[in-house]
Amino acid sequence: MSKHSDQRLRLIMFVFAAAFAVVIGRALYVQILQASALAARAHGQQNSTIVVPTSRGRILDATGKTLAVDVPAKDLMVYPSKVQDPGQVASFIAQKLGYQLKHKKAFQNEVQLLQRHLTVPHVVQARVLSQLDPAVAAEIMSAHPPGLFTVDSVRRDYPSGKLASQLIGYVGPGGGSGIEHQYDSVLGGHPGEQLEVRGSRRRPAQHGHAAPRPAGP
Repeated sequence: MSKHSDQRLRLIMFVFAAAFAVVIGRALYVQILQASALAARAHGQQNSTIVVPTSRGRILDATGKTLAVDVPAKDLMVYPSKVQDPGQVASFIAQKLGYQLKHKKAFQNEVQLLQRHLTVPHVVQARVLSQLDPAVAAEIMSAHPPGLFTVDSVRRDYPSGKLASQLIGYVGPGGGSGIEHQYDSVLGGHPGEQLEVRGSRRRPAQHGHAAPRPAGP
């Protein structure tokens, strides 16, 4: 074997050895140094925790009659970029809410307010109306207006009307009053958590959950 061929063979062997060392080094790096990070990432892709809300507790009088209770409702939501004619959609919603064209001023004011909610800039989605009666929400959605959708919600209902309204009170973002406010920590309950495990194609495979702690009474 010539000296030139010997040098070429050594060069080839060196290149293969270097490449092999890089592969081994990368494998060790992934298995040892990145193992925990990759495992955490995989776990995060296969599992997600969903908050399970709980209903607000009822308020009863001394005879057991319900004075305040949560009832099912719907929030009307919108993808602003998908609304083709905000004015027409706003007018349609206003009529479904009970506003009449003959009461021009009230009708126009509601349409203008709804238009602003339908065209919120720089957001993917926005809330148009909160705590709608499910029947009203169904009437609005029956026309399949582009860009609109609903999500489950609840609203506080007072079966006795204005009876003892000052005593019952309310709770809102800015505070509250009466029983609703004084016992908010008890009436509010505590949401639970549901673990969703995804199988192939990221479809839910099984669920495990910690049930929400119900509000009392």
